[in-house]
Amino acid sequence: MPEEPVVNAFLITSDLIKPVTTSINSGLGVMVPIGLGIMGTMIGISLIRRVIYTFL
Repeated sequence: MPEEPVVNAFLITSDLIKPVTTSINSGLGVMVPIGLGIMGTMIGISLIRRVIYTFL
């Protein structure tokens, strides 16, 4: 039984990956500051609650 040669049907190049990496980078550039702002707000609210309940 002779073996058939392997044929590369699709070759991934850096030109194909470039749009994916740029979209990920631009998405992270937007989402990280928003996420940090939301996290800071949640931490601030919880700290303010603790301070208020400490004095009540």
